[in-house]
Amino acid sequence: MVKTNPQKLIKILNQNIYDYCLLLPMLKENHIMTIEECYVSEKNMNNFLCFECNYDGTKSLEIHSGQKDTTEIIELLICMKNKNYFRDGCTVCLYKSKDLLNYITNVCNVSKVENLTSYYSNVPNDYYIPGIENSCVFVIDEKVSLENSFVVQKGNHIKLIQKQLNDNSKNNQIIYLQTNNRVIGYIALSQQYGNIWDVSFIFIDERYRNKGYATLLCKKARQLLYNQKRVLYYSYCENNISERVAQKSGLLPCAERDIFYTNFEGLGE
Repeated sequence: MVKTNPQKLIKILNQNIYDYCLLLPMLKENHIMTIEECYVSEKNMNNFLCFECNYDGTKSLEIHSGQKDTTEIIELLICMKNKNYFRDGCTVCLYKSKDLLNYITNVCNVSKVENLTSYYSNVPNDYYIPGIENSCVFVIDEKVSLENSFVVQKGNHIKLIQKQLNDNSKNNQIIYLQTNNRVIGYIALSQQYGNIWDVSFIFIDERYRNKGYATLLCKKARQLLYNQKRVLYYSYCENNISERVAQKSGLLPCAERDIFYTNFEGLGE
């Protein structure tokens, strides 16, 4: 592995933009973290390691190692560990690096590994869903009447999301779903990187769930963004329900990540 700078790493990651569009903004100047060191493999430029220091003092690693031979990255991790980089622990994000994951979990104490898959689409679609679409109306970025019984439901963050839209309408959108003149759900979108827009939140009135409305909203967002020459991205499918919505909406998997916490104790011993 050879040390490089964030600008060169950005050029490499842009070649697989849907896998790395969550990481790419971090490599530019921001106020929540600093890039301490970046490395790429001389054998395969797609293999990299990025070490970051967050605003609260915590450390994190972003790594891709697609090769069976993980010697390069392991040797680098051992060197960094011996310099006390990970003395207080580190959050590790591995991109499609199962061989490296298996090695680390076998020799180090790690927290529970969380597997996350993102989804995207850059092609048009038919957002209609037979049986429910005829009674639905979509309202985009406009003030709508919201029943209090909808607003106060557990997990509904509509007031915060509306404030984000009001504060920064350029980088945020809301699509409301109405039926019988009543708002029963919404999908909130935010610009992630370039023309890639992320599903920052999706919510359906608890009285209307399990009927396909979340999928309808996701498909509508996909079509709307395509018409705007943008790409729909679903970064965090936190549960099986979210994952099914992404899949039923015709989105494609990307950015497969395994996330855990460790101080790499035992590595190289």
